[in-house]
Amino acid sequence: MSDILGHHFKRMNQHTLSWLPSQHRDSFSSSTRNMLKGKQDLLEQTPRVYLAFLYTFSGTDKPTVGSIRTTNIGDQTLSLMAEIGLFRWQPEGGGGHWLLYDTLYMCPEDRRPFLPSTLVLVGLEGYRFDNPRKRKPDCTFDTAVKRLARETDLSSMTVRVEGDLVELIRDRTSQVRAGYSLKRALDKISEYGHGVGQFTGAQVCERHFKPSNMVNTTSYTDRTTGKLTAATLKLVRLRTVAVPSTLLDCPAYLSAPQIHTSQEAPDEKMRREAAALQDAISKFIETHQSK
Repeated sequence: MSDILGHHFKRMNQHTLSWLPSQHRDSFSSSTRNMLKGKQDLLEQTPRVYLAFLYTFSGTDKPTVGSIRTTNIGDQTLSLMAEIGLFRWQPEGGGGHWLLYDTLYMCPEDRRPFLPSTLVLVGLEGYRFDNPRKRKPDCTFDTAVKRLARETDLSSMTVRVEGDLVELIRDRTSQVRAGYSLKRALDKISEYGHGVGQFTGAQVCERHFKPSNMVNTTSYTDRTTGKLTAATLKLVRLRTVAVPSTLLDCPAYLSAPQIHTSQEAPDEKMRREAAALQDAISKFIETHQSK
């Protein structure tokens, strides 16, 4: 946490995910650092979902959450059992504890030991299922990817993790994902944004994952004036698997992905939508700044 708050969370240190394409590492690092620091200041506590992500991947040179035993139990359901890794189970003391880097981690929110199922889920979130590089033959990623490799983007299956059933969704390709991100960004700006020009280059932090954490306002620093500005946003609770935004200046996590139902090819439709939305956003911002 000290690295993040001290702006040492960079693309070339041990915190950067080695399997991320080089062109996305800066975006990942800056978005994660800004969201962590934003929520830390706003809630006066560390959001555990991001800590889980960092603890899962930091300090390792390959994208793995440890040795994982995967079993097909029928009905398109996989059973994932976490065994060892950066986190491990210590049976002694109070019914047992989960250790991260051999240190007992207590959640700031409810003071209960962190559950490894969340770490496994976070490890699967945002993974490029259409990208076979840097996967070990017997890891969870490889097994899950093989099951969804023959399906289309946004296909899903039921996965059992630590006794809980969750939906595992195949990630979008970069072009399709960029189109969805642009569409969500335009919706946020046109409906809920106040001072649209100020959103360019601004760092906005969403609160999510728990209904009790839902708020309608957030704040950011305007790079032009240096003032702290309040912005009204509609904050949507995410589904279990969230999709990171590919835009540098947009919130890293937005609303849950929607299943594509159109008969038109998704790639072609998203390319056309992306071009149209980029033009609309540019014109909207130019109009605001000229006033």
